[in-house]
Amino acid sequence: MVSQWASGLKAVPVERCMAIERATAGQVTRQDLRPDDYWLIWPDLPAPELAEARAA
Repeated sequence: MVSQWASGLKAVPVERCMAIERATAGQVTRQDLRPDDYWLIWPDLPAPELAEARAA
């Protein structure tokens, strides 16, 4: 299953994302794992357009 997540064949389940982020000490983030919907799942993270505006 993990190889399917890594290859993009299957999305990483929401319930696994935080554990992966913690296990990798933040090198793999929830945003990396769920780029299409992370802000809907974790409202504490800024939506992509807000993140880009803050970086500018």
